[in-house]
Amino acid sequence: MGRTHQQILRDAMSLPIEERLQLSQQLYASTMTDEEREIEEAWIAEAIRRREEWKAGRSQTIPGEQVFRELRAKYAGRDVRTRR
Repeated sequence: MGRTHQQILRDAMSLPIEERLQLSQQLYASTMTDEEREIEEAWIAEAIRRREEWKAGRSQTIPGEQVFRELRAKYAGRDVRTRR
């Protein structure tokens, strides 16, 4: 008889944190479609590109509070879920 979910979880939880992180990443990746994997890789590449632009002084950051304030003002009274 195979091992149960609880047995596997118990064993996994006894691993050092680095190994648990690696295992969790592998399990997560195993649930993704090829398209989802491509999208995730593209977002990672974009984040790296933006960080490098910022570190090189070629871009500016905007505080999150300011971004959300401007978005709330722009879309006040609109149901953005239905684009009305």
